Amino acid sequence: VVLMWWTTWWFREVNWSFAKYSLVIFEPLIMFFSCSLIFPRKMDGGVVVLESHYHKIRVPLLMSMLIWFVLVFMDDTILGLEPLWHSRRYVHIFVIALTLWALIDKRGVTQTIFALGLLVGTFFMTAGWFWVPAN
Repeated sequence: VVLMWWTTWWFREVNWSFAKYSLVIFEPLIMFFSCSLIFPRKMDGGVVVLESHYHKIRVPLLMSMLIWFVLVFMDDTILGLEPLWHSRRYVHIFVIALTLWALIDKRGVTQTIFALGLLVGTFFMTAGWFWVPAN
């Protein structure tokens, strides 16, 4: 979420319209929805089995994340800040493909690779934003 707010600083040069603003504000709303799914609703002192909770929320969580990743892929182009394709898009494609795979395959090893892949993808995306120029 902090990274999302930090990246909106780059949108200060945008010629804003309500449609563009709606697109940009929709991204943190989806992120909030995704985060709200993660925590179990009922905390009545009983034991919460996080693995079974994850399997209950897996599809809506991954779908909301997939929508968010696609919006992030397209927002700079829609706002007129970057071309559709540049060198940092490889990480976007990697994360979108990983999310689709985790949606289709519910095995534990796939979900573990997905989680680790997101960590690695986030690192490289952050490094790309701050240290690698888009070309």
